[in-house]
Amino acid sequence: MTLLGFGTLTLVTCVLAPLVGSTHISLTRAFDRSIPFEQNVDAQIFFVARLPRVLAGALVGATLATSGVVFQAMLRNPLATPFTLGVSAGSSLGAMLAIIFGATLTLGPLSPVPLASLAGAMLAASIVYWLATPSGRAMSTSVLLLAGVTLNSFFLGADHVRAVCRRLRPGVPRRPLADGRPSTSADFNRSSRRCR
Repeated sequence: MTLLGFGTLTLVTCVLAPLVGSTHISLTRAFDRSIPFEQNVDAQIFFVARLPRVLAGALVGATLATSGVVFQAMLRNPLATPFTLGVSAGSSLGAMLAIIFGATLTLGPLSPVPLASLAGAMLAASIVYWLATPSGRAMSTSVLLLAGVTLNSFFLGADHVRAVCRRLRPGVPRRPLADGRPSTSADFNRSSRRCR
């Protein structure tokens, strides 16, 4: 009964959400087939601008909910999130590396950044799973959790170090320091040497 109720609520929301916006549209006019589509502004707004966005939002929300359920079932913890296993940090690290190194590999309509993000997330999940399942023994949720938090910290640290090193490159404009004077390479000399 609960599933039917929430399913109906989702369907009603997906139908009514495209009607909400800065421009008022009529649902009957949007579905009126006697008016040519090129002249029917209501149909254009409904089918081209609003409905695809509502459906994409519903699809993304359903995907996030599914991934959350998978993490919660795997960790046997209702508070589990992608951050717990380091998947989010691995994903952001993969995307950042693709942006910095200017990756050009594409797969169909997917650009390099989403592909690198997916690869980083899968790598993080694989490492954590490998650490939590020693040979011949059942998976330990405690080790899984600890490995995920550790990997999350490691990937986020690598993310920040790379961003700092990029910021310290010569020729990159620098913001003023807290006391108002412009920052120079000499201010960050020691940090810059560590990043090379």
